[in-house]
Amino acid sequence: MPITRRTTILAGLGLLICSCCLRTAFAVDDEIIHFNAKWWNQANNDEREGFIDGYLDCLQPPKSQSPEVTISKYQESISRTLELHPGKSVTQAIHHAQLTLKSDEKHPGWESAEIWSGPHYYFTGGYWGGGFDTHWPQNLIDRDRGYLEGYLQCFAPPVNRKTVARYQREINQHYEPEKREDDSIGVVLQHLIKTSNKN
Repeated sequence: MPITRRTTILAGLGLLICSCCLRTAFAVDDEIIHFNAKWWNQANNDEREGFIDGYLDCLQPPKSQSPEVTISKYQESISRTLELHPGKSVTQAIHHAQLTLKSDEKHPGWESAEIWSGPHYYFTGGYWGGGFDTHWPQNLIDRDRGYLEGYLQCFAPPVNRKTVARYQREINQHYEPEKREDDSIGVVLQHLIKTSNKN
């Protein structure tokens, strides 16, 4: 087929469109995530749960300021706060939940629950998941992403999708050897943040 002026113009337009699409994709990845009512309402339960866990794991609130309640009670409280005060952020709603929720010591099964010590409780490789040869379950992908979003919003805001995806890949790789399963996610993540800040 002979190369005409029209063919050259069409090829140039095609390259321009591809370039714009790529720039848009990268811009979305670099865009700061705003953890507000809109984000909360679009996130599923696994991502919400992970966000709360990650934020509190980073925050390390004293026992007196951290009620012993189920994650579903936290989610209900946050949803209610954001519904009544849509201008508040998810982190403000978490702090409100800490102040208003009462410890649920009589929750069925509470007395037989496993007791975790140390600053990071059960947020280790066992929580993160791993050891999947082929397909990583979607609920774990969502919860792990939520954990990173919450932890990073506390520790190193602002947060964007690109950073979350990078740390999620790197933590997955960290937990591939089973012997690392007891490593705390927060400790692993802080090490990764410090390493990336040096580069």
